[in-house]
Amino acid sequence: MALIRAGYLIFRLCTLDFLKALKRGKNENINFIESDISNPKTYSLLTGNYDCVFHLAAKVGGVKANSEALGTFYHDNIMINSNLLESCIKYSIPKVVSVLSTCIYPDAQYVSYPLTEDQLHLGPPHDSNFGYAYAKRMLDVQ
Repeated sequence: MALIRAGYLIFRLCTLDFLKALKRGKNENINFIESDISNPKTYSLLTGNYDCVFHLAAKVGGVKANSEALGTFYHDNIMINSNLLESCIKYSIPKVVSVLSTCIYPDAQYVSYPLTEDQLHLGPPHDSNFGYAYAKRMLDVQ
């Protein structure tokens, strides 16, 4: 909220349920857009004069779905991330803040607790989140 108080114009990219919850506390400096984030055309909506994009979006599905569709979760999330980052470059948006889940971190034998950012690439994620986790890790690389 400090950015909003400072007068920044914010674009948040998030899932539909989260978007509905956020809209209840509406602020004129935050632009909420309901659209299919897997569609590259969605990102043409970033043509406004934004200072920052908060990337909270992902295709998620829980342990069972992630385990049964590793490739789908990797593909869909890497496309969401790549389309967003490419659009931010195209439309000269200077900052992107990406929120990542703890399930992208390496399995327990590779890390110590509490988790810190420098441990992100110390080993593979748990098998149940493999596709999702590697796609979200790529935000750190991209």
